[in-house]
Amino acid sequence: MDFINQEQIWGIILYFIGSGVLTLCSKWELREVEEYRDMRNRYRDNIKKNPFVRSLRARLMTASGFLISLVGAALFFMNIKMD
Repeated sequence: MDFINQEQIWGIILYFIGSGVLTLCSKWELREVEEYRDMRNRYRDNIKKNPFVRSLRARLMTASGFLISLVGAALFFMNIKMD
């Protein structure tokens, strides 16, 4: 395989890991939105919850997934050999 080197393979792997993290985070956030739409959960303990407040876990997962994907893409494109 002369057309692809080891760093490009690592870039591809990191890109797909990052996209998997973003997909998993999106599924979890959709599940949280569905729970919020249930009226019993919305007014629990007589406190109205704000639907736009995201959890720290969701923010960290989104940021880490984005950065892992970005590093993977950069690693792939930085190691392209133009002969």
